[in-house]
Amino acid sequence: MSRPTDDSRYAEVEEWVVETFGQRIRPRLEAELADPISVAVVDVANVLRKSSALNLIADWRQADRKSNAGRKPLMTAENALALILLQMRLSAPTHITAMSQTFLRLSPAQRKVLGLTHDGKHIHSYDRIWRAIRSLITLVDEFPGPRRRIPTEAQYRAIVAA
Repeated sequence: MSRPTDDSRYAEVEEWVVETFGQRIRPRLEAELADPISVAVVDVANVLRKSSALNLIADWRQADRKSNAGRKPLMTAENALALILLQMRLSAPTHITAMSQTFLRLSPAQRKVLGLTHDGKHIHSYDRIWRAIRSLITLVDEFPGPRRRIPTEAQYRAIVAA
């Protein structure tokens, strides 16, 4: 068996990029240089669409929910995950302030692609993002309970019961 050539490797990579991102390498790189946030939005939307993360979050929320009563949040745990992935894709910090700034920079079309229903024009977007992230943490936290201290026996029993 012979070693693969650079041309055959390039062809394999090109095929994978077309299959994954829907366009060839050169146009993709040119688009990323021209408008990096739009390319990042499409990448995050593809990752969310191809993974089952959003379905898992919805299932976990449904399992934890006691009833459907109450006011629905403007930013959901799914929205928080999309914003976190977008920040990571942009190589930006995942601080809530930075996420809020990125969120406010998104166009209505970009928010729609990511499934963000909040209009992004409200003064309280920071607080809404924070609540959505806390909701996401609550859903995915495998070991709920206090951190940085050893729980008492009664607290430990309460944690295990929950």
